[in-house]
Amino acid sequence: ISISVPRWENFGICDILDSAIEVFGDNSNVKIPAAIDVWNHSLAFAKSLIDDYKGKRGFCIGYSLSGEGNFVRNPDKNFELAWCGQNILYCRMFIEDYILQGNKDMLDMALEILDTRVECCTAKSGLLSSQLRFFENLEEHSSDTCNMGYGAYELIRVYERLKQIGIDRLAYLNAAKGFCDFFIEHFDEEYGFGKQWRLDGVCIDKGGTIGAFVIPAFAKLYAVTEDEKYLDMAERAMRYYVERDLDKFCCTAGALDTCCVDKETSAPFIMSAILLYELTKKDIYLEYGKKAAYYFTSWMMHYQPVYPKDSEIVKHGVCVMGMTSVSTQHHHLDMSAGSVVPYLRKLAEYTGDELWKIRADMMWRAVLQYISDGTLVVHGVLRPEGSQNEALFHCRWAFRNSNRGCLNDWLVAWPCAFRLSVLAEELRK
Repeated sequence: ISISVPRWENFGICDILDSAIEVFGDNSNVKIPAAIDVWNHSLAFAKSLIDDYKGKRGFCIGYSLSGEGNFVRNPDKNFELAWCGQNILYCRMFIEDYILQGNKDMLDMALEILDTRVECCTAKSGLLSSQLRFFENLEEHSSDTCNMGYGAYELIRVYERLKQIGIDRLAYLNAAKGFCDFFIEHFDEEYGFGKQWRLDGVCIDKGGTIGAFVIPAFAKLYAVTEDEKYLDMAERAMRYYVERDLDKFCCTAGALDTCCVDKETSAPFIMSAILLYELTKKDIYLEYGKKAAYYFTSWMMHYQPVYPKDSEIVKHGVCVMGMTSVSTQHHHLDMSAGSVVPYLRKLAEYTGDELWKIRADMMWRAVLQYISDGTLVVHGVLRPEGSQNEALFHCRWAFRNSNRGCLNDWLVAWPCAFRLSVLAEELRK
């Protein structure tokens, strides 16, 4: 029994979440493979995703089972900017591999994909196409603020990283600038940055917290350019979305295949809070960061349930503790906690609260499970090196399978991308 006074209105769960760590412990018994081994396995998977569409290359969205019972690249030629496809983040990881291991072909491939993306998928409005295949008629299509915001943030990080090794790609920074300049003009006190925009600059879906994915791009752009208008917009948007949504413990629409309360939309609050604190040293951003982190970890499994001996969780030795569920609509566990691990570690450093590091480490250990080394067989099918399925059905709710404690067979691109982004920080030290 836990009795406590809520630290903030609507945040009565905070003490429960802190106590849960003490009561149940952590998943430190999960074996962590060597970072460089996971890095190389993951890069093998990333390279296998490279595909071609009308002479332009990018990363496909992942692998699915064919009718013959083997894994094949998804025929989808979208080469998604961010979200499930993470094309820009993958390019940054290829650049990191060049810096780490001297693989020049990785650098060349990253620059080719990035050059194509910036040249062909930046609309006249400044908005960024979420799909490469729209390049021939951009103005007839639309894009969402999750893809665009995350994509712009990664473009700035790519520009910054390349500049550190003597490569100037100002076009990448300018694409991110054009995007941010558009939203300085189009921020709305009713719906913020909105959700879905036609690429000619008309908002066609205003709903959800998803627009918060734009904030990290503004913060990062200020860090690179020192132009105050970008910091002003980042702070204004942060206050708006925190007061409207996060303070109500209700973040929505960032998990694009759902329309409900979800976990993913709180990730940009954690990222933005850390970025803004580092830029301004204002304590309010540590408070925002803690609120967002508590919201995020309210979706985390804090204990290991007992599963039937014939369940796949038991068969493959999976520890669900530290994994996070997606949303109220898609209540399976996935690996997206990997995206916030570095920011939770910084939250621990800046607040002095070791619990945030414990949580970050729990999430990190959880997302390193059942990554194929090229020999992993699940459901009788050999999985490609570096692959990892998206969903683990930890309860009786299931999307297409009613078995409790099973893994699905959707080897999507994004878990590997987020995993690489954390590894890049570790291997750089």
